[in-house]
Amino acid sequence: MKKFFCKLLFVSLLFIINGCNLDNLDFNKLSDEVDIPGEYVLPIANADISVWDIVESVNEEGDTLLEKGDNDVIKIVYKEESIYDYEVRELLNLPTEESFSTGEKEIGNIKLKDVTEERGISIRELQDRLSGPIDNVSEGNQVLPQISYPNINEIFEVDPVDEFKTVTIESGTLNLTVNNSGLQSSRITIGGQFYDRNYPNTVLADFLIEDVSPGTPESKLFNLSNLTISNEINFKLTKVEITPSYVPEQIDLDADLFKVDLAFSDLEIRSGRVKVKEQVLEDFNGSFDFLFEDDDINVYEAAFAYGTLEVSLSNGTPFTGSLKLVFPNVEGEELNPIDFGTSGSGTMTLAGSTINLAKDETSPYNTFLYEYSVTIDATTDYVDFDSNQSLSLDIQLDNLEFQSIQGNFGERSVTIDEGSFNMDTEFFDKIEGDFRLADPTLNLILTNSIGIPAVVDAHFTAQNNLGATATIDTTDLVINSRASISSPAIQQTITFEKDNSNIVDFIALPPSGDINYGGNIRFNPDGDISQTDANFFNLDDSLRIDVGLDLPFELQLENLALQDTAEIDGDDFDMIESAELIINAINQIPLDINIQLFFVDTISGQHFGSPIESGLLVSGSSAEPSTSKNTITLKQEDVNNLQKSNAIVFKGIVSSPQNGTRTAVIYSESRLNINVAIRSKIVLTD
Repeated sequence: MKKFFCKLLFVSLLFIINGCNLDNLDFNKLSDEVDIPGEYVLPIANADISVWDIVESVNEEGDTLLEKGDNDVIKIVYKEESIYDYEVRELLNLPTEESFSTGEKEIGNIKLKDVTEERGISIRELQDRLSGPIDNVSEGNQVLPQISYPNINEIFEVDPVDEFKTVTIESGTLNLTVNNSGLQSSRITIGGQFYDRNYPNTVLADFLIEDVSPGTPESKLFNLSNLTISNEINFKLTKVEITPSYVPEQIDLDADLFKVDLAFSDLEIRSGRVKVKEQVLEDFNGSFDFLFEDDDINVYEAAFAYGTLEVSLSNGTPFTGSLKLVFPNVEGEELNPIDFGTSGSGTMTLAGSTINLAKDETSPYNTFLYEYSVTIDATTDYVDFDSNQSLSLDIQLDNLEFQSIQGNFGERSVTIDEGSFNMDTEFFDKIEGDFRLADPTLNLILTNSIGIPAVVDAHFTAQNNLGATATIDTTDLVINSRASISSPAIQQTITFEKDNSNIVDFIALPPSGDINYGGNIRFNPDGDISQTDANFFNLDDSLRIDVGLDLPFELQLENLALQDTAEIDGDDFDMIESAELIINAINQIPLDINIQLFFVDTISGQHFGSPIESGLLVSGSSAEPSTSKNTITLKQEDVNNLQKSNAIVFKGIVSSPQNGTRTAVIYSESRLNINVAIRSKIVLTD
């Protein structure tokens, strides 16, 4: 930066300034002959250059912040990257492991196989049990008489049921079917009671089945719900009638007169000693609370980069079998069925899985649902069963690393740590006098991939070398978020300019030291986050803040002083008696520049003689270039002082037009045509 002004101010003094060579100048040096008259005029340089020519020469050294702006206006562009880089992992405390337990889950009722027991009763068995009309029936073809036993008490045993010993029935039915199998035309009526032989005082059901015709069975259905029975179910006949057809019938006394079928169906057992068939018990479900250290986090969905889920099953039932555990809100790998005897286990990976934690309507966040079904192996021996017997599942999630989260993360505030940066522009360090840029801007460049509404409060404080400060403050500055979790990060630029901040005063200090900054970011400042408009982020998301300063050279300068020092060897000037530097210029650059030269000893700090002052350039424009001719005279006294010095201090006094009252806009294509000649007297010695 300094070197740009150095070349602009002192381009006509190139014969002295070693640090400011300008490659674009076309030197037309005279002959190398040293036999020159004692006084002569020597043209030493001629140039027709643009402002941008000067900039490019500086760029070759790689230490400039200058570039072309809009409308070819030269500007300083400075960017400080990552003054704040906030990783979203810092926002929430996410668990690396979780453990859940179903507790003891009752296995509930089981089902038994349907079973039918048959009991046939012949005329001979009735003749053995009863006396009276039945005795008149004989073997062979005959017409049966009217037979009626309206009030008997005869017990007939049935073979024990093999599927259980004793059970308490939750639900089920007993279907009694009477089949008239021994007659061709007469009808049969029977009545009685069912009872459990082991509980003789308990009548299970009364029945009466009337007028059963041959070949047309009649049935009665009985509800067994909430009954406790053994497998020894008998029936008692309290009534037997045969209504004859009065036509001959072939009678076989030993064949079944009628058959009684006892069919146990749809038995659902609450407890008992049983043999069970293979069966599937379904509709087991529940939920766990997925816990986060931050109590105010409501997570709707979470995706995992890594993690494992392990299930341990404890079996308090007498059964073996398998358990199929399903997590309906997990999209990803499924858990294989868990075989169990007394216990079992299973493992699945969560890598690449997504958990929806909002499936439960009553608790639509942080809720981890599960469902399972149990397949029971058939038993060959009797087992003691009770529906209160239980299974329990312990679920362990380990090595969790989240990939993304969606939810409501509540109102949160994070601090932008206090920090500083330095524009490192030597130009500002050299400024003396009134200096003001007419249209500077400071840009906050936000690169944001975090899907959470937020606002930022920030401040920037600049200080000059006299200790004066200026501050730019902002509050409630909205940070935009990307549209969805699959959308790319967005970048937004928030610009502080003369119409919305005191950036003009901020730069006019000028900021010669560090620019300090700080602030905070408030996430979800308005609350009201719903599942349809959820917060979201990937765990690699971040919010980065860069700062950029854009300083177009639209200047108001009044007696702005720029100073530089060039080292010399005074002995090189021992032949000079006097000299005049003649500078002719045609100038489109809108700056008035005067120059002062000081001869100094940098070791002792001593100044030799008075400053030499002269004009250098008169402000002009592309439309109206200015023409100027200025002379810098070195008298004998000045030459003597030059010989005693080891450095020349060059001080340029710069003003915008009309003594700094007008703004000077520095265009890259503004041109300067300058030629420099020297008139000197030389003392020639042998």
